[in-house]
Amino acid sequence: MRRELVERAGAFDATYGYMIDLDYWFRLLRTGDAYYLPQTLSSFRISKGSWSVAIGARQSQEFRGFARKYAAMPEYGIGRAELARGALMAWVNARARQWIYRWLLR
Repeated sequence: MRRELVERAGAFDATYGYMIDLDYWFRLLRTGDAYYLPQTLSSFRISKGSWSVAIGARQSQEFRGFARKYAAMPEYGIGRAELARGALMAWVNARARQWIYRWLLR
């Protein structure tokens, strides 16, 4: 991203520590459009000591607070049904991630 975009969006907000990247993307999207690239530009690696393995259910709990924050902003158009679906998916994803990490790291 360009420096002027970062200057408009401001610094990271650590209110939702586990959601800091997603929160920043939401804030960046308020300043303009985003584009999808089909190429893989990065990857994600896990190990027994990685933070992603340790955070588990706390991340889904924090996501609910994050989602409520943006649902309160009319410009996002997030309704009650989307909020409930997001909370459910966060819970399901956290459980699936824990199961996958246990299976991969056995």
